[in-house]
Amino acid sequence: VLDDASLSCWGDGNAGQLGDGLWGMSPSPVKVLTTFEFQQVASGSSHSCALTTDGEVLCWGLNSEGQLGNGGMVDSAEPTLVPDLSKVVAVTAGHNHSCALLFDGKVHCWGSNESGQLGVDIDGSSASPQFVIEMPPADKIRAGHRFTCALAQGSGEVWCWGLNNEGQLGDGTFDGQKVSPQKVQNLVSMQDFDLGNSHVCAVDVQGHVWCWGANNHGQLGDDNPASANVPVMLLNFDGARFMALGDAHSCTLKLDGSAWCWGANENYQLG
Repeated sequence: VLDDASLSCWGDGNAGQLGDGLWGMSPSPVKVLTTFEFQQVASGSSHSCALTTDGEVLCWGLNSEGQLGNGGMVDSAEPTLVPDLSKVVAVTAGHNHSCALLFDGKVHCWGSNESGQLGVDIDGSSASPQFVIEMPPADKIRAGHRFTCALAQGSGEVWCWGLNNEGQLGDGTFDGQKVSPQKVQNLVSMQDFDLGNSHVCAVDVQGHVWCWGANNHGQLGDDNPASANVPVMLLNFDGARFMALGDAHSCTLKLDGSAWCWGANENYQLG
């Protein structure tokens, strides 16, 4: 949680992802050890990243795939600076990779690249940021489980890259993976989106919700258990503004302040 430019974390900290200098669980919030002030925070599977008020990125926690971006692969229980990144406006953390959006719309990613989720054609992992060359200037970015998506400036198109076994790239195929950004088919004028484990949902400027990818728990909201490799629109549903996706469920916040959820509900995550 971000509070007056300082950070607190809680939960599993066995890989140092709480950033308090310790290695263990905390059932209550602990302060992240740093003198920096922050404007955004993102949590991955076992690592965390945050954006400072000066436009720099710090990461901490598990670093087995270089997801901390500090040039090494040693875990850290305290925030470490991602070098050679400045004028950052947004940061996101996926399963074992991280990405940053710069002021000029350029996207940089680092960490695991086992499925091409860094958007560059390199083998293995990268412990330092890699520029996603084929991505148009972006407005928003999200990192998921072995794939990444970004919202293009101006057009509102969504572009995705990485794992595609469930059609989560939305390019009309179920190809195993794509190492370069793919434009999601039939989508323009999107204003927000989010990633789940293997699915994506986006909201257009008219407030309609579009989803694609895995659908084994109904997370696409179209009452069809089959995965979709192109976006499907939720019928008779409008007024949406923001998306928030979990592992296999989806939620949206409407303009009237109401929240709506669909998909997996074994732990009552639909509310």
